[in-house]
Amino acid sequence: MFPWLENLAAFFSALTVLLFAYQGVFLLCALRRPKAPPVCAPRHRFALVVAARNEERVIGHLLDSLRAQEYPAALYSVFVIADNCDDGTAALAAAKGAKVYERRDLTRVGKGFALSWFFQLFLPECGTEYDAVGIFDADNLVDAQFLRVMNDQLCAGETAVMGYRDAKNPHDSWVSCSMSIGFWTQTRLYNLPRMKLGLSSLAGGTGYVFKTSLVADGWTTTTLGEDTQFTMQINAQGHRMALAADAVIYDEQPVDFNTSVRQRLRWGVASYQNLLACLRPLGRAIAYGPRRGLALDGLLYLLFLPIMSINTLVQAVNLFLQPYGKWPGILVWLGISAFVGATVCIVQGLLVLKLERKLCRETLKRLFLYPIFLLTTSAISVGAMFIGRLRWRPIPHKRDVSLAQLTETD
Repeated sequence: MFPWLENLAAFFSALTVLLFAYQGVFLLCALRRPKAPPVCAPRHRFALVVAARNEERVIGHLLDSLRAQEYPAALYSVFVIADNCDDGTAALAAAKGAKVYERRDLTRVGKGFALSWFFQLFLPECGTEYDAVGIFDADNLVDAQFLRVMNDQLCAGETAVMGYRDAKNPHDSWVSCSMSIGFWTQTRLYNLPRMKLGLSSLAGGTGYVFKTSLVADGWTTTTLGEDTQFTMQINAQGHRMALAADAVIYDEQPVDFNTSVRQRLRWGVASYQNLLACLRPLGRAIAYGPRRGLALDGLLYLLFLPIMSINTLVQAVNLFLQPYGKWPGILVWLGISAFVGATVCIVQGLLVLKLERKLCRETLKRLFLYPIFLLTTSAISVGAMFIGRLRWRPIPHKRDVSLAQLTETD
């Protein structure tokens, strides 16, 4: 009916297949974890930075887990950014021994802005005292070996390292389980193969460490996805984000569907923002940079979601405009495609759960809803294309549990 539309649909379908094929090349490297670097004597001095907004309920457990690190206390300090807090976050953090920076700015709202403000103060005051920085969220719990493992990675020559982002509450609901499977999948099928092949993992929002020299000019992210933008910035400079699978942090996942939609919408908008913000520096790095493979792989990652979303939209419009007589066949094709897609998602999920040792009755039961979660993520990503700006809103955290309580129940 519209040959140009059908050609456009075929073009984006081909691009999507190529991107999936590119990712498929890495899957064989996902079966085994990389070897850990040699154990190194404690050497690096860490500034552990926590961005918090009204997190009085959960931040105490995070600070307790940081204080209990099996790493010399003289070699690390905790800094809390009490960002527009109206509760007792700042007072509790100070009582737990953290150095508190209170920020009040209701126009530049969001974690990226808070980090930028913090580093403007931190670097002149005490940046030379610490050669590495760790970023955490207030709802996290941090394994006691985290800093020891990160020290080994930095001693081995890495300049930025992502930890293992585990879940505090994967069994609370089908939503928190789906979110957890998503993060486990990213670690196993994206980050781990790239670590083994010398490419870059992704900073996952929290639980990552980097040399202070990487932010010598300050924290310069401008998007809602400050973690991904930071990853692309250092990739463009020739630095990778390594993966330390033994440096575990536990992160609270949304329990209800509406909260997860809000979070995924923010991630979707951030994806388009990051593509626009990082396209030029990555392009220059691909053309002239010292490690072109890092930049190219990063650019392909940024292109994946926009191309997938455009493909979904174009295919939907193309199908909608087909003549009425073709619809019985279209419906059959859609049903078969949905069945195959759901089967692939479930099989992939089973593989990840098995490899990550997360397979149990609860995750298996909720795995069959995971394809629905991914389908809604696809719809959210399409909608994010039409949202130019989105105001950052905090995700409420309610899982009031200590590291000891969490590990006892695992």
